[in-house]
Amino acid sequence: MISTASSSFVLSTTTSQTQSISLANHKTRVIKRKSRSLVWNYFSKLTDDNALCTLCQATITRTGTTTSSFIYHLSSKHPEEHNLMKKKLRLTKKSEFTSLPLDNERSQYLTRLAAEFLIYNLLPMSLVDCPKLQTIFTEIEPSYGLPCRKYMMKTVLEKMYNDTRTQVANELKNTNGVCLTMDGWSSQTGQAYLTVTAHFITKDYVLKSVVLVTIEFEGNHTSERCNAFLEELCIEWLIFHLITCLVSDNCSAMKKTGVMFGRGWFGCGDHLINLCVQDALKLCEVSEALTSIRKVVSHVKNSHLAREHFHQQQFHLKEKSFQKHLNQAKLSTGISWDLLTQIKCILKPFETATRELSSEAQPTMSRVLSVVTALFNSLEPDPKDSSLQQKVKNTIRSGMERRFENVYKEELVLLCTVLDPNFKNFLFATLTFYDKRPTTKALIDKMGAFTSKQEAYNLLKQQYDLVNPYNTQSTVTTQPCRITSDSNDHKETDLFDFMVDGGHSNQAQSQSRAMNEFEIYSKEEQIPKSLSSLEWWKSKQTKYPVLSELARKYLSIQSSSAPSERIFSTAGLITSDRRSRLTPDNADTIIFLNKNMNW
Repeated sequence: MISTASSSFVLSTTTSQTQSISLANHKTRVIKRKSRSLVWNYFSKLTDDNALCTLCQATITRTGTTTSSFIYHLSSKHPEEHNLMKKKLRLTKKSEFTSLPLDNERSQYLTRLAAEFLIYNLLPMSLVDCPKLQTIFTEIEPSYGLPCRKYMMKTVLEKMYNDTRTQVANELKNTNGVCLTMDGWSSQTGQAYLTVTAHFITKDYVLKSVVLVTIEFEGNHTSERCNAFLEELCIEWLIFHLITCLVSDNCSAMKKTGVMFGRGWFGCGDHLINLCVQDALKLCEVSEALTSIRKVVSHVKNSHLAREHFHQQQFHLKEKSFQKHLNQAKLSTGISWDLLTQIKCILKPFETATRELSSEAQPTMSRVLSVVTALFNSLEPDPKDSSLQQKVKNTIRSGMERRFENVYKEELVLLCTVLDPNFKNFLFATLTFYDKRPTTKALIDKMGAFTSKQEAYNLLKQQYDLVNPYNTQSTVTTQPCRITSDSNDHKETDLFDFMVDGGHSNQAQSQSRAMNEFEIYSKEEQIPKSLSSLEWWKSKQTKYPVLSELARKYLSIQSSSAPSERIFSTAGLITSDRRSRLTPDNADTIIFLNKNMNW
């Protein structure tokens, strides 16, 4: 301590980094010194410009007061000590930050990002306990600590689920018609699940699909239990009065469930088409050919040597000498290539039809009649057909006639078709198309195809009168409108080549007539299938205020239960053996968020 007469001060070193200075008549303050570099743990200072390495006794020169040359020497000559120093430095920096509490705004933001990353990629929540993932977030925000798995499941995901559920409920509340698709499946761990999806059209005429629930369904899947489950679900979501149809597979239990549910039922169109194709694949000649193919595929798949040899031959296919040899070589007699080619040609339209009916981006129920008629048309006998082709066509045709027996009389199918401006004119029912297709003409005539248009417009008139009972006359001005092309169109119009697309009106002048909506709509031109029917209705809301609402109600009806079946692949990733400890409730939460969040 040093004292003087005029003033006094005390200088004491509390740590190597700070000094405490007390001045007369002034408050005590702390001055922080710059932290001493950790590199000095390995060097001894000789002069201001030189230092001795305590590890190898080498003298290292530096410029000024920097320690860069010392660090470089340590990294090049003593890498282990250098890595240890870097680790200590990271720990020192981390200790300088105050940990963010979990309820901090920044902390909540980072936690939600982590949860969204795991949900979007269907990764297990246990990854939050992975040190490497924690290191990534520490580098992003040193003061942030990634929460544990339990906190993520019980707190973060629960809040995200409630928020998303509220959003979905509000969307359902603002629509006027909901179609449900339902299907059952089994996980890799042997648990039985039921998935229900809802389909509706928003006020902006956008077709949306949401997953309502994925639930473990123990016990027998009887129609009574399935119906009770559906009714409880609809009451829970407050949508019972909005249901227009239930779509499921065609098993007897689901058929009975649809009848008991009492809100309209339609058996999955893709499922019926697949059953018809399976009938043909069971034919003796076809089955034998497919068995040979399966053996070859299985051998290549299960033997790495065979697979490597196969890839080598694929590589040589581009060589001209190999192509010449291939053209002159005799193909294996173990596989009937001609037979397979014939089968492929017959089944090609069925592949296209399956895609047409399983889309979630456009109305599909309105396509059913055109698709079924096109398939019948593709099965028309040809004098050039081989005996096998005739047998395959006859088998599939018989199966379709049996399974689609009442399709041209289904009220929901007719109503959706007449409300879709892509198909409202029922071009498939034009008799002149079948002058050279007598077999198809006789078959669809017996099934009621040629009277379906009149029945459809009668049904639409009934619905129109129910909504607009006074059927008032109104003066309507019709004008051309612009409709955007449907970006999701597969452009596989070969399925409908036997029909001629109707064009939309190109009249330049306006027309004013005292007619009601129904009469005006019945005279509208059919628009090409490359244009969006929902965009068309959106542009016609003022012209057809009643019919546009009917279109929004019924065009959401799906022709396939594929939307529910698509959840199988998602759920399979979630309920795999690797995550067998995941409870069904947690699986439901993750699937719900993965499918319904606005990514």
